[in-house]
Amino acid sequence: MPTARLNLLGEPTLFSEDGIHLSNFPKKAFALAAFLVRSPQARASKRELADFLWPLSAAGQGPRNLRQLLFRVRQFELSAGVQVLNAEGDTIKLDEMVSTDLLLLKEGKWASAAKAKNLLSLYQGPFLQGFPTLGDPVGQWVLQHRRAIEDEFVETLLAAVSEASSELRQSSLSRGIEVAPTSVSLRRELMTDLIKQGKLPEARRILRDIQLVDGHKNFPTPRELAPISAVPNTPTPIDTTPLPQAGRDHAGVPHLIILPPKPMTEAIAEQFMAEALVDDVTIALTRLRSVSILAPHTARQIIIGDVAGQSAMLRADYVVTTKLVGIGAKYAANRAKFSLMLEKASTGDMIWAESIVLNHDTGPIQFAAIANGIALSLVDAIERSKLRSFQASAKPDAYIHYLNGQRDLQILDLPSVRRARNSFKEALALSPNFAPAHAGFSQSLIYEWVMRGRGDIDVLSRARAAAERARDVDPLFGGAHQMLGRASLFAGDFSTSLEHFSEAEALNPHHADMLCDFADTLMHSSLDKRANSTIELAIELNPLAPDAYWWASAGIKFFVGDYNEALQHLEKVKNREPVLRLTAACAAMAGQDSLANLARTRFLETDPGFKLDDWISVLPVRDASHRRHYRDALRKAGFK
Repeated sequence: MPTARLNLLGEPTLFSEDGIHLSNFPKKAFALAAFLVRSPQARASKRELADFLWPLSAAGQGPRNLRQLLFRVRQFELSAGVQVLNAEGDTIKLDEMVSTDLLLLKEGKWASAAKAKNLLSLYQGPFLQGFPTLGDPVGQWVLQHRRAIEDEFVETLLAAVSEASSELRQSSLSRGIEVAPTSVSLRRELMTDLIKQGKLPEARRILRDIQLVDGHKNFPTPRELAPISAVPNTPTPIDTTPLPQAGRDHAGVPHLIILPPKPMTEAIAEQFMAEALVDDVTIALTRLRSVSILAPHTARQIIIGDVAGQSAMLRADYVVTTKLVGIGAKYAANRAKFSLMLEKASTGDMIWAESIVLNHDTGPIQFAAIANGIALSLVDAIERSKLRSFQASAKPDAYIHYLNGQRDLQILDLPSVRRARNSFKEALALSPNFAPAHAGFSQSLIYEWVMRGRGDIDVLSRARAAAERARDVDPLFGGAHQMLGRASLFAGDFSTSLEHFSEAEALNPHHADMLCDFADTLMHSSLDKRANSTIELAIELNPLAPDAYWWASAGIKFFVGDYNEALQHLEKVKNREPVLRLTAACAAMAGQDSLANLARTRFLETDPGFKLDDWISVLPVRDASHRRHYRDALRKAGFK
């Protein structure tokens, strides 16, 4: 068969010998091919591949999944007329006619200025760009190799341009930063060049980027900062033409501006840290999709003295002003504070405020967690403000319907869940492309499926369709992948469910509601220890948790055999009706027979036709021993 070209640097792609993009190559197969390329002799056994691609699968499921994937690859090869993989007994390898950019990078000789352009043409971006790098061992492997390959590329590029002309060197370094966005080495090299040429404002911007990318881990020394520390970070006036509903759509999603702190030349390190935090909060807010947010570049240009006027011009509903305090000789070192204040733009009323200590030793993971916590607090304050201002007199927009639906979903009973679904339908009637409302509609159907316990396939199909619509409208909306994961779980497709949740976790790693659903999904997938740590993290992020958290946590505690703690968590559930079965099972196993009998009696009053064997047969649990455990506990509680 003709040769094929496999690109793994940047977004993974496959091309035919004629340069035709072969778009239907399975996404999972790119990860398989990458594993082969990074393996000794570019080959691996089927067992190694199954363990790599499906590390969380139950025994025997990984090899079955691999056989299905290899079959799909073979079907693709036959239809496309190319050969990508070869099987030799129990071993899989890349076909010898397949060329890959990764091997060219490794084998090429690039250490000359003349080769820099070709090197940059080859390296199109991070290894397996677009693959999630959080939530599972595959993601961690991708991240580890992505860093190693980027380091190799950066080292090669720096060697290639070491003797290049100033113009070629700067253009190559700038392009290198575009395709290796986490590289501090390239930025420091470019900053040094700009300082030597007297381009101090440009150097200062690069310095700020270094802080954004790497925090204070590799922050330049005071001596390096000296030439540019006195350069003012002066914002340039922006066009005063009003922007028509900037950043908003017909769903009525609130528009927010976060203003960075006023520049302070006497605290350049803290200034960079504060501006980085503003950017991280902004990024976290864009992931949540509950507000629209002005881009940081524009926010930095707003004239500090005319916040009200600029906010009106940009059609802002809410404004966050920020300030650095605790700076100066009279204050203790490393104790600068960063304060944020949320105001309603139309009235100037303050509705939320927060202050945090800026610690230079804060690592990037803690820094990201702080940013996500601020973002979630902001969204919560804005949602409360919107609901208070609506009352019953105004005609609700799509966003208000959505908030009403979210509020009703906090109450786990069928009337509330159905009321929530009606609110989401109203939101979608006004804004058909409002992804969070599609996800909320899906969630309401999934809740109903769980509470009714009748295995209704049609309800799950509708839930999946709504979640798919949310994903199609907004592929980067974590809530869509979260609901796809739940729908897949209750349909019994555990591997697909975990893949969706890995995607959701990569998009929203600190979203407590997502972590709660993920924990419950891990429990149904019989991954009890990981489920337990995940639900504990969710509750830590949302300590005044709604009923769903305590229900999920109690289920996990039941399966790990901690029945008394499970009962303690069930006590925190405000609406007890949906958890009566679980309460009876936990009480029976804990030896609390009177509580088990009471819970069983109350449950059968609402569902007198309940049959244990029928219900347990549709319960999605991967490990048969878990199913038997729950069935035996319910029988011990008196269910038949």
